[in-house]
Amino acid sequence: MKAKEGVIELLNKILTADLTAINQYFLHAK
Repeated sequence: MKAKEGVIELLNKILTADLTAINQYFLHAK
């Protein structure tokens, strides 16, 4: 279970980073 929690945490960090990058892109695109 510990390993699975680590993977989920890592995926959440990656998703958060992607969303932040997308938001920055759209802000600059306007």
